[in-house]
Amino acid sequence: MTSSSTSLPVWYVIYGFLKKYGEEGITDKELYERIVSENPWISLPQISEALLKLEAAGKIRTVRGGKKGTLVIELLEGRKHRYVLSDED
Repeated sequence: MTSSSTSLPVWYVIYGFLKKYGEEGITDKELYERIVSENPWISLPQISEALLKLEAAGKIRTVRGGKKGTLVIELLEGRKHRYVLSDED
């Protein structure tokens, strides 16, 4: 992405990525590597905070994967809710 991407909230960048690539679920490690490769301005703590916001809003869910300590992030499309995410990062 371009340098103007820094004005986008991190949760928005991650949600857009998951809508595009993560329909089947993606591991936390793979998500981190892909997000940072396209957006080097995003840090691991920012990704963790954004994932918490998205999970609290009902946009994603995280489940334990097969390997020890691995999380799988799944997009929850079609789920109705009325939560609004803050643009503050």
